[in-house]
Amino acid sequence: MTEQLIMDIKFDPRNTPRPPIGHPVFVRKGIESILPAIKAWAGPGCGDDESLISDLTEALNNVSEEDGYELAKYLEKEGWETDRNLLDILDDLYGYIDDAHLEAVVTWCKTADLVYPDVGAMVKVGNITGVVTGRNTAYGTCVVDRVGNKSPGLYVFNVEDIEVLDELREGSSTMQSV
Repeated sequence: MTEQLIMDIKFDPRNTPRPPIGHPVFVRKGIESILPAIKAWAGPGCGDDESLISDLTEALNNVSEEDGYELAKYLEKEGWETDRNLLDILDDLYGYIDDAHLEAVVTWCKTADLVYPDVGAMVKVGNITGVVTGRNTAYGTCVVDRVGNKSPGLYVFNVEDIEVLDELREGSSTMQSV
């Protein structure tokens, strides 16, 4: 599925930016994951797959909260007869969309030319300066511990957004990868 997903959105993982979370392909893959449950809930004569996908995509585009209740409220205004069972099915939709996105990110990370700063390196992302305390090569992220502020904290940043200010000297630290 991952390779097909990436082909569907015309990603060449070696030469493109990180897959965007809101891409319509991820939304469609998420909807396709709950479609059998929607059809079982609705029963015979509920419409063809494409009309159901269209209705659910429209609902996703018109609600601001990421939960099944808001989707059900929108669909009810559009003529669907909603109930608690539908709400439970719709609650799972955002997880399936996230799963499709993360699957594409993992594939992208395996083939993209990502350069990770060493653990212990001083880095900057936007207005946050900190020290790299960990790396996750599966998702292309680094954990950064904010420094020089009254409220330090840990942040997770995409590696391509990180500017290295001071790389560690070779041999001065062990590399950590999660």
